[in-house]
Amino acid sequence: MNIRLCIKTLAVATTFCLLPLTSATAQQLKHKVKALSASDAAALGGKTVAVTLQKRQSFVAMTAGKLQFGLLGAAAMVKVGNDFVEENAIPDPTIVIREQLAAALHNGFGAHVLAADTDVTEVKKPAALAKRHPEADYVLAVQHTGWSYSYYPVSWGEYWVNNSVLVQLVDTKTGRLLSKGTCYASTFTHPVRLTRDQLHANGAQLTKEVLTSLSWTCAQALAREQFKLPEDKIPTIPAEHVDPLARLLPNGAAPAPATPAATATEAVVEPAATPEPEPASEAVVEPAAEPAPATP
Repeated sequence: MNIRLCIKTLAVATTFCLLPLTSATAQQLKHKVKALSASDAAALGGKTVAVTLQKRQSFVAMTAGKLQFGLLGAAAMVKVGNDFVEENAIPDPTIVIREQLAAALHNGFGAHVLAADTDVTEVKKPAALAKRHPEADYVLAVQHTGWSYSYYPVSWGEYWVNNSVLVQLVDTKTGRLLSKGTCYASTFTHPVRLTRDQLHANGAQLTKEVLTSLSWTCAQALAREQFKLPEDKIPTIPAEHVDPLARLLPNGAAPAPATPAATATEAVVEPAATPEPEPASEAVVEPAAEPAPATP
C-alpha cells in the first residue's frame, strides 16, 4: 500500500469532516485552464495529434467508520475503493473525456487525431510527453487525478461522488505546453444524496452512470473553456447522461435550478509564461470546501 497516498487521504478526509457547509463549498463543477490561443488553434489544421493513455488513479471509498482508524483506515479506504472498481468493472472515467476532446480537436480545428495509445504511461511533463510521440505534431494527454465516493460531514449514511482530470496539449517539436486544463466535478450539491447500498447495487450501475455524467460535464467544460471551441463544436451531452440521479427525485422530476452559488464555475486563464508545475502522481480526495484536482 502506498503510504504517501494514505497520508494524503487521511489528511484531506480529516479536514473535510471539520468543514462547515456554506454556499462557498457548494460547487458541483470547478475548472481552471490555460486556454489555447487563437494562433495555436489555427495551426492545428491538418496536423496530427497523438493521444496518450494515462494511468488511472486509485478509487477512494471514504466512509466515516474507516476514517476513525487513521492510516490503517485510509489504507482500507483505498483498498475497498480499488476492489469496488475491479469487482464491478467500473470503466475509466477519463475515456469519455479523452474521446470527446480528441473529436473536438478534429471537428473544431481540422486536426487529424491518431488512434489512442494502448499502452499505459505515467509520463506527465510536457517535454516527456513530446518525446513519447515524435511522429506526431501534437500530443493530447488526459490524466486522471482522482475519484471517490465520500460521506457528508453531517450525514454519515449519505454519499456524493467526484472525479477529476488534468488535460494537456503539447507541441512535440518544441515540447511547449500549448494548453492545460483541470476539471473537478461532483454530485455534492445534488438534491439526491446516495446511500452506500445504492452506490454498490446492481454491479454499481448507478455509480457508473454518475461517473459517466461527471465525465461528460468535464469534457464539455474543457472544450469550451480550455480549447475555446465555438458553441456548435462543443460536445453535446447525451440526454441519458445529463443527470442520472434525476429519476430518483419524487416523480422523477428534474431538479430545480440551483442558486448561482451552488453552480458557480471557475475558469482562470493563466499567462502563457507561467511555469507549469508537475501534476501530482497520487490520487487525492479533495475536501468539499475546495473541490479541485490534486496539486503537487
